[in-house]
Amino acid sequence: MIREYFQQQEPTDDYKQAVCRALVQFAEQIPQVSTLEQIGAWEPSIPHLTEVAKTLNPWLREADLYTPYARLGQFYWGQGLYGLAQPWYELGREVCEKQLGTDHPSVATSLNNLAELYRAQGKYAEAEPLYRRSLSIYEKQLGADHPSVATSLHNLGTLYYQQGNYPEAENLISRCFKDFSAVSRQ
Repeated sequence: MIREYFQQQEPTDDYKQAVCRALVQFAEQIPQVSTLEQIGAWEPSIPHLTEVAKTLNPWLREADLYTPYARLGQFYWGQGLYGLAQPWYELGREVCEKQLGTDHPSVATSLNNLAELYRAQGKYAEAEPLYRRSLSIYEKQLGADHPSVATSLHNLGTLYYQQGNYPEAENLISRCFKDFSAVSRQ
């Protein structure tokens, strides 16, 4: 009904922003891994979230811009539907880069999520440069002691561990825990 309304009417910007915000709040509740019952409950909202991601993204707040893409990707990834998840993570990265710039923390988050999806599929060569770029953006924009940097260090370290590059994995994981424990003591 929402899509039909938008196709038949020309709602105001305020209305579009309100719809986007409501759907983002709803989407934030999608669990990372869902039961069959949860999937069935969330499925009716997916076309609406898709509409927000594809056509209403100019009306999303900066803080919410990546959320529809991340949650759509997460919805499919949680079901093991990697081929359906990947385009959402890629489109989210593209939209964030276009609207927020290439060095925005939301871009780093999108890169990290796409790298995680690649790593889960064993696509290590595709994941590594995304992890490295994500880490670089986080360090530059948020500082070396930010929790997002620790997460990136951990994720890249995990990738190296899975590849058998134990010295580099240990270096990154150690740095992750050192940096994170320093932050938690503050």
